[in-house]
Formats: sequence, C-alpha cells, structure tokens
Amino acid sequence: MRGAPPVQMACGRDARWHAAECGVAALAAACLGYGLSRQLNLTPGLTLTAAAALALTAAVAWWRWVDRRPRSMLVWDGTAWSLDGKPGDVELMADLGRWMLLRFSDHEGARPWWLPMDLRRFGAAAHLCRAVIHAHAGALSPAHAGEMPRSPHG
Repeated sequence: MRGAPPVQMACGRDARWHAAECGVAALAAACLGYGLSRQLNLTPGLTLTAAAALALTAAVAWWRWVDRRPRSMLVWDGTAWSLDGKPGDVELMADLGRWMLLRFSDHEGARPWWLPMDLRRFGAAAHLCRAVIHAHAGALSPAHAGEMPRSPHG
C-alpha cells in the first residue's frame, strides 16, 4: 500500500472560526460583567450596560489579537507531520465537508494548536489534503512509534 504524497496546507486562519472565537470571548465577558454587577447590586440598566460593554470590549480585543496571528503551514512530507517546521502529530477533530478542524501536538510537549482549515481555499488540491489527513491523522509519527496510543478517556 502506498502512502500519501507530500502536501502543504495553509491553515490556522479562518473567518468563521475567528468569529466563533470572538463570540465565545464576548459571551464569557458578558457573563463576568453580569455577575460582577449583580454582586455590586447595580440597577438592571447598569448591569446590562456593564455586561454589554465588557462583551464588546472582549470581542474587539480578541478580534484584533487573533487577526495578528500568522497563517501556519502544515506539512505532510510523506512520512511525518510538521507545523511551521516543528515536527508533531495531527488529529482530525471535525470534518464538516468543506471545513475541517485539526489538532496539532508538537513533540516538545507544548500546548496543542487548533487548526481550522477551509478546504475551499485549496481548489483542486482540496481532495488531496482531505485524503492525506484521513489517511495519516492520528497515526503515531516515527518519533513516537514505540509508544502506546493515548486513550481518549484518559
């Protein structure tokens, strides 16, 4: 059986994922503002104003911070994964047709990177990207070949 050919995939910046992250940040800030306002016994109008102001501030701050992150390059070289030159492992977390969510864990044990991928950006290469991810995501890289697979239940 032949392995998948080498492929490079630009990922990590997607408008829908970006909007969802901003929404979660805004909701969390609104809940915090509401809770603090209730603890301070503010009037309902001030409580709503504080929650809305914090939500808006959090959404704008998150949008500006995330917008500065560079696009990442995920590479399958035919035998192993790397993200911007760092070797690691890829797991497919969601495949929604034209959009996928991957989790990249580098071999140094740093926090995992969540990588949204809009396959419409790849054009004709979209099928190749999906095939490589489905064929090799979740497989242990050569650096971890002797390890036992992790259980999803701990």
